[in-house]
Amino acid sequence: MRIPGMPQATQPLPGAVPASIARVNAAAWSEAAVLARESGCRLVAIWGSDHRERDGAFSILAAYATVQGLCVIELPVAATQPTYPDLSGVFPAANRMQRAARDLLGLMPEDGDVDARAWLRHGAWRENEFPLRRDFARATVSFPLPHGVMPPPELGAHRSADGSMEFAPQDLTVGLHELTGWALEHSLSLDGLRVLRPSLEDVYLQLTSPTAPTPRVDDPPDRPETRG
Repeated sequence: MRIPGMPQATQPLPGAVPASIARVNAAAWSEAAVLARESGCRLVAIWGSDHRERDGAFSILAAYATVQGLCVIELPVAATQPTYPDLSGVFPAANRMQRAARDLLGLMPEDGDVDARAWLRHGAWRENEFPLRRDFARATVSFPLPHGVMPPPELGAHRSADGSMEFAPQDLTVGLHELTGWALEHSLSLDGLRVLRPSLEDVYLQLTSPTAPTPRVDDPPDRPETRG
């Protein structure tokens, strides 16, 4: 499955629906959208992916419905500058999908008449937090300490219901370094130290918690969209 006129080779994707994928650069990302519109293909979806642990980058992806099936175009996006070419000038329906990608992953169109308003519910997370990034839900460090002994206040640790100390560092490596360095300096044992990773259920409960941040004021109504 390939968009008519697209020179890039595609690789088949497994699944019940016939589909293929092509990984492209920024110029080819924009060109694929134009070719899709000119050949009568429909834009099905735009979404993003966080694979920084693998190669230090995000991806923005667009799926187009062709006569043969779905053609997915993937554009790698640098983590240091998470922007990509805007598609809303070619497919107006891309506008809200791009706004959702911004809200969930922090990926932002870099040109065109970009609509930077929030689209999804922001009462569940703060501005400049992105719930589909892999580092959105921080790991918790749990460790035993005798009563009366407190770790450095800058760690922000507190004593949990089971008597152990807990804190959720913004950078896990730095937090563990500070904790273990302090323990060595004071000849304290950290036997029983654990790093607790949040489950999908934990993340869901965090997003739906009644104590989540207050939503921002609603945006004005969307401007009318025309079909491309």
